Amino acid sequence: MLEALSIAAAAGDDVDTAGSPAEYREAQHGDGGFRLSAVTLTVELLENPGRARYQFDCRLKTTGETPAMYWYYDVPADRGEVTNLRASDLGGGLQTRGAPGRDGGTRVEVRMREPVRRGGERDFSFGYESVIKSVVVVGGRSRTVTYADWVIFNVPCDVLRVRVVLPSRSARVAAVPAPQQDEERQVSYEMRNVRPLETQSYVVAYRRAQLGAPFYRWLVSAIGSGIVGALIALFLDGWW
Repeated sequence: MLEALSIAAAAGDDVDTAGSPAEYREAQHGDGGFRLSAVTLTVELLENPGRARYQFDCRLKTTGETPAMYWYYDVPADRGEVTNLRASDLGGGLQTRGAPGRDGGTRVEVRMREPVRRGGERDFSFGYESVIKSVVVVGGRSRTVTYADWVIFNVPCDVLRVRVVLPSRSARVAAVPAPQQDEERQVSYEMRNVRPLETQSYVVAYRRAQLGAPFYRWLVSAIGSGIVGALIALFLDGWW
């Protein structure tokens, strides 16, 4: 599934949750008077292939007369599936709230420390952990996981950086589009001059070693066999 990431920055505008880029584009219109100078999104894929941790580092700029009071972010997951919500700026923690979305999902609300007025910029961060949908293929002592996602903003963004961090003991199998640099356990992209409602999609597949119960049963069996073999060898040496 494509994890729906729809964003709006404003001073109280209502935003509907949507489950796909097309649905979001049909339901929304660009908010005038705000833009993102830069965003860095770090997606940390967790040991559980059905969950990920998202971290957004943003620089918001107000270009219109209406000051930015809140940052709204719609996640297509139930409130119980979105956990560890947090936000901060240079002054410390910011007030956050997870509210039901109008058409389902969860609306993340971040209250600015003070209004961002015309010509002003504000650096802030927010993050959460959420369910994701990924395709898992198990074979032998490894599994291959394919994770697909997309990013769409309701305002222009000058520079968008996306970094997907793979779990430990993982190796990248494929990434679409191709990453801009070769990294062992992460995939990085950079996009410039992202228009409002322009979709940035990506797919990452990785292979991860399985060290679950079958492996440990095999390990115990191998150790046990080694001990038995050593005892037999000692017995035969003593006999002869």
